[in-house]
Amino acid sequence: MYQLQSDQHFLAAVQAEAELKRLGQVYGVYAEHADNVRQYSQQLWADLDITRMVIGTDEVAKKLRALTNLKMLPVYEAVEKEIQGFKNSLPLMRDLKNDALRKRHWDQLMAVTGVHHSCAVSCCLVNSCQNATMPGHGNGRGGS
Repeated sequence: MYQLQSDQHFLAAVQAEAELKRLGQVYGVYAEHADNVRQYSQQLWADLDITRMVIGTDEVAKKLRALTNLKMLPVYEAVEKEIQGFKNSLPLMRDLKNDALRKRHWDQLMAVTGVHHSCAVSCCLVNSCQNATMPGHGNGRGGS
């Protein structure tokens, strides 16, 4: 009887260790994505390289897709949605960086979002733009 309980505890520990390893793999990809986003958000808007952001996001998404045996984990789906949401926001960021956008356009955007900047757009951190929310469009990062 003691041996049976001991075997069950050992099996449970082995299963828990395997589950932690799988979760750790997904978390590693998420941590890389979060670190990239943190780095982007600390850049000046004028210095932002959207192409580099797209490439970096695609590389992280590719790493996640390589974990095919983990797609059934709920955390995998959550990380996939987070990465995709960020990727979906990049075309808007590209449009907002367009040189044709004038101060009056930024003034209209600030009026719609309710987020106002006292400095010129070129000297604002990306984080200021990411934290803006548009009515009915979630948190400004592609999610809700």
